[in-house]
Amino acid sequence: MMKKEVIIRPKKWLLLSLYTLGPLSMFICGYVLVQLFVVGTSEPFAFKVILSAVCTLAIVVIALQLPTYHRFTIVFKRDGIFQNGIITKKLAYDEIEKVVVRSAGVEIYGDNYFNNITIGDLYINYEEAAEFLAEMVKDRKDIYITGNHRFVQDFTG
Repeated sequence: MMKKEVIIRPKKWLLLSLYTLGPLSMFICGYVLVQLFVVGTSEPFAFKVILSAVCTLAIVVIALQLPTYHRFTIVFKRDGIFQNGIITKKLAYDEIEKVVVRSAGVEIYGDNYFNNITIGDLYINYEEAAEFLAEMVKDRKDIYITGNHRFVQDFTG
């Protein structure tokens, strides 16, 4: 009997590293910005503009992502795959066009580039989710499954 749903979340050590490296990266980018504009350097103006834009973008992205790390989940249900995080996605099984099986994860591609979901061994219940996905798409002949031959054989059974 197959489960009704499988929920995967990032492993605890991954969350710990994200919560540690995120603020550290923000601090480093802030320090670079202070050095560029308060202390002043003899760098060319174009270099200052590019570096300040990159640092500002990094601070904004990290600040937006930090609150969403704790609620990031991917849920495999019978009617589709749901990703909740900074970007929420839904991918029905009949929309899947390609599955790429690799040594450390599975990439699931929908009808366009932005409609893809990637799971890997950095998540809790990864193996269970991969088995659930394989069970849901095993009878579909229109899905292109690719990757290393050994991993594809393990995935398809």
